Amino acid sequence: RQAPAGSGVSVRSAERDGVRDRRDAGRYLVSLSSGQKQGQRVVLGTGGFGRVELVRAVPDPRAPRCAIPVPIPDWVVRTRQQEHMRTERRVLARSHCPFIVGFFGSFRDAQHIYLLLEFCQGGELWTKLREVRCFEEPLAVFCSACVVEGLEYLHGHGIIYRDLKPENLMLDQLGYVKLVDFGFAKELERGEKTFSFCGTPEYLAPEMLRHEGHDFAVDFWMLGILVFEMLVGR
Repeated sequence: RQAPAGSGVSVRSAERDGVRDRRDAGRYLVSLSSGQKQGQRVVLGTGGFGRVELVRAVPDPRAPRCAIPVPIPDWVVRTRQQEHMRTERRVLARSHCPFIVGFFGSFRDAQHIYLLLEFCQGGELWTKLREVRCFEEPLAVFCSACVVEGLEYLHGHGIIYRDLKPENLMLDQLGYVKLVDFGFAKELERGEKTFSFCGTPEYLAPEMLRHEGHDFAVDFWMLGILVFEMLVGR
């Protein structure tokens, strides 16, 4: 299966023109309105960081819809997420895999980096899992295979993911699973280990908890927990 073609043309041209300041982003982006109320922005999700809005690039009418995380003012600085944001942008910019969320470009202001991401119409895997409690084995196998493809791509490019969980997996319009949220990702050479402590506590590998140093293997520990969660429901 191929990644969507022709994505983000207007946004990429904006970046080539040097338009990276959020004050200029309005020339290239327009928020999409809700069908119920004209002018009401479409919010795809909210969280402690802020909200995710649905936008599209202009003036190209063929431009795809994009998801853009909009942090709460000062959230990035207050929670010291600047480096995580830079890491996520760097990883996404160099990733071209149908099982990793598409990256169309970015804008920034004095405090935040705004990432333009592929709009995954199926929503979070976590939401689907919560609705049915657990998946039938064929569906769990399919979702796991998508994740393995994404991890294989990252590892092949020297990147550890380190935050695999249902909340960080999105479904596209065809039902394929895509990895999102690369704030904890890290570039690592084969044979090296890293000692940074990060991730979601319930998914951390033993070597991370023991501060023994870890490598690409921790992603597969987290995959095992994910598979268990999909099949058992907890």
